[in-house]
Amino acid sequence: MTLDHAARVLLVEDNPLDARRIRRSLSGAEPPVDVVHVETLADALDVAVNNAVDAILLDLSLPDSDGLDSLARLLESVPATPVIVLTGLDDPQVAVTAVETGAQDFLSKGTITPELVERALRYAIARHHAEIELRAASAQLDSLQTREQIARDLHDTVIQRLFAIGMSLQAGMGLGDADELRARIGRAVDEIDGSIHELRQAIFGLHGAPTPEGASTRTLVDRICEIVARHEAAGLGGDYDVPASLPLSEDAEHDLLAIIEEAVSNSVQHGKASTIEFIADVDDHTVKLSIVDDGSGVHGTVVVGVEGAGLRGRGLTNMAVRAERHGGHCLVQPDPAGGTRVELEFPRSS
Repeated sequence: MTLDHAARVLLVEDNPLDARRIRRSLSGAEPPVDVVHVETLADALDVAVNNAVDAILLDLSLPDSDGLDSLARLLESVPATPVIVLTGLDDPQVAVTAVETGAQDFLSKGTITPELVERALRYAIARHHAEIELRAASAQLDSLQTREQIARDLHDTVIQRLFAIGMSLQAGMGLGDADELRARIGRAVDEIDGSIHELRQAIFGLHGAPTPEGASTRTLVDRICEIVARHEAAGLGGDYDVPASLPLSEDAEHDLLAIIEEAVSNSVQHGKASTIEFIADVDDHTVKLSIVDDGSGVHGTVVVGVEGAGLRGRGLTNMAVRAERHGGHCLVQPDPAGGTRVELEFPRSS
């Protein structure tokens, strides 16, 4: 909204001469400006809260309030209305502080002209509404990014975990040993509880490792072993050359484990692997992790980064996105010895 329409302006000024001069400056505006004049902050708050105004011209020296406190109270009560500060002091620092506090503009009453006041109102209203639209667009973008993160978490942790549970229960259908079947069902129930916890994390957009409560007491190797163990019913075994912890932030470790979850699931579901090996290498700048299986391997183009992963499916895309959001990369390719090799590289945390 600009002065392309008849605007309503609230003038908060206790000096009759200054108020008359400002009203006279706006009397020739086209379209016309409807000026509502009050002399105290209390009256200003009452008018601004209960009536629609396009902008507020605020004197910083009032009978019931003084200085930037008046501005702060107005902005708190009517944040959707732009405020232009008026002062009798030609003090640049006051202007800077007022704008930093939230005012749209600053006018010295000693230099006011009709053109200056009208232009200040026009720009203040336009800027303020542009800021509102920008904040709305930013909130929408944050919402989209949050939904994308939730989708990745659901695909890379919860869905893959439920797939492993299904494989385990399916393999148990042919068991003749009742005790073993009960034990397998018990483990499946525990895994479902863990999946419910992960689902709650995804729904509420929480950060942290994709593991049940108490996961912080387990080492990185423990957590990788748990991922592999979920697929033991499919005959998958693991070989680990990984330290207990890696120099990664909590957020990066969360994404690393989600990538591992996806890679292990792919090895079983698509590669029919029986063994998967994890090899870590850490130097002064980088954390590297190789994941190598003995399955049927990937075919065709080597997958590097988000662009290449997008050609091969959502799971590989998610792996690339998770690595690249930390400044790392994910490479998926056939292993020379057969099977699939996933190479992960993350910058180490300080």
